[in-house]
Amino acid sequence: MIVRGHFTSIESSRKEEAKPQNLNVNVNIDAVRENADLLEFTYTYTVNYKPDVGIIKISGKALYKGEEHGKIVESWSKDKKIPPEVGKEVVNSIMWNCSIQATNLAASMGLHPPVMVPSVGNKPVGEKMKSDDLRYFG
Repeated sequence: MIVRGHFTSIESSRKEEAKPQNLNVNVNIDAVRENADLLEFTYTYTVNYKPDVGIIKISGKALYKGEEHGKIVESWSKDKKIPPEVGKEVVNSIMWNCSIQATNLAASMGLHPPVMVPSVGNKPVGEKMKSDDLRYFG
């Protein structure tokens, strides 16, 4: 389980005032190493607003406590892979924490949040929401 973590750097920039057509969210695990009785995952979370409108980049460390640390570090060193059950927990924790911070940054910069924010509407039950129905003031 993730026991703690922190950000090591936060960068954001808006290159154009144009409305983004698309955004891509990516989490990259940069390194895995043992740190006392924990595993330290160094990561980079990136939101790219296309076409070249802006970027949010958050780097940090997540500390994981589990079993077989040696095997996980060895697998990472050899193939840059971690067991799926560990990867799922680590990446979900990173996404959750970074998405909150990135949403605040995006709002400050007039960009769309990197997550879908629920909204209340007057659509009849069963009717799907269209992209034109989404509202974002930025």
